[in-house]
Amino acid sequence: TAAPVPLLVAGPGVSPDATETFGERAAARGRLGTLAGVEIVPRLVELLRG
Repeated sequence: TAAPVPLLVAGPGVSPDATETFGERAAARGRLGTLAGVEIVPRLVELLRG
């Protein structure tokens, strides 16, 4: 669906943003913002490459 889904990326080398809670609204304000489903994997690959 087109409904927003919060996405959390964590691990070694992942810099935190200022988001303090986990949910749709908080995630939309985080570093990744709002992504379409087809944008998620390419964006994660970009983050992994640094």
